[in-house]
Amino acid sequence: MTASSAAYKRAKSHQSNQKKSFIREWGPLILFIVVVFLSRIFLWGTVAVDGPSMDPSLANNQRLIIAKVGGFSRGDIVVAKESLEQAKKNNSTEAKTIVKRVIGLPGDVLVFDHDTLTINGKAYSQPWLKKYKDLFDSKKLGALYKKSLVLSGIKGTELQSQRIAFANIADTSAAFTFDKNYSPSFTVTVPDGQYFLMGDNRVVSADSRTVGSFSKSQIQGKVLFRFWPLTKLGAP
Repeated sequence: MTASSAAYKRAKSHQSNQKKSFIREWGPLILFIVVVFLSRIFLWGTVAVDGPSMDPSLANNQRLIIAKVGGFSRGDIVVAKESLEQAKKNNSTEAKTIVKRVIGLPGDVLVFDHDTLTINGKAYSQPWLKKYKDLFDSKKLGALYKKSLVLSGIKGTELQSQRIAFANIADTSAAFTFDKNYSPSFTVTVPDGQYFLMGDNRVVSADSRTVGSFSKSQIQGKVLFRFWPLTKLGAP
C-alpha cells in the first residue's frame, strides 16, 4: 500500500468517525426538534384570547394551547374561525379567529328562559357563568364594565363610550343571557353538523346568537391549557 493510499484511508476513516460522532451528539436533539415541529403543525397550536367575551374564565391577551385532533363536548372551550358571512353579521369585514364555549351539539334543542337552560328537555348547568351572573343579579356588573371592560383595539373616548353602552345593557336587561333581540326567552335548534358556540360573558359576547352556528370544519381545536400569564398557568 502506498503512503498516499494509506493517508486517504485514514482521512476517510476520520470523516466517518466525525459523522458518527455528530449523529450521536446531535441526532436526538434534531429528532426532537423535528417531532415538535411536525406535532405543532398537525397536533397542537397556540392562540391568544382577543377581547372580553370569555371573561371571567379567560381574559384578553391570555395565551392558550389547543389540541387540533380529537373531539369535543358540551362545555369545552374551542377556537373557531368565522366565515366572511358571519363576520358581516357582526359588522366586520374580516373573519376572525374566536375563542368560545360549546353549548349546543348537532341536533340539540336549546331552550333559554331567564337564565335557565334546558337541552333536549333536560336542565343543563353552566357553572362557568356563576361569577358574572351573580354580579348581574346584584346589579354590579354594569359598574364593573364601566370601570375595567377591555375591548380589543379600542381606546380613549371610544372605549369609554362602549363601556357605558355595555353597562347600560347589563343594567337594563331582563337576563344575563339573551338573544340578538335582547329577549330573555328563546329557543335554538342546532342544525345537523353544526355547533352552537357562546362566550361566558354573555352581555358582551358576539357569538352564535348573532352570527349563527359553526361547522366542525370551522373549529380549529379544543383549549387544553393556559400558559400565559404564568400566574394563571393551568387548565382554564
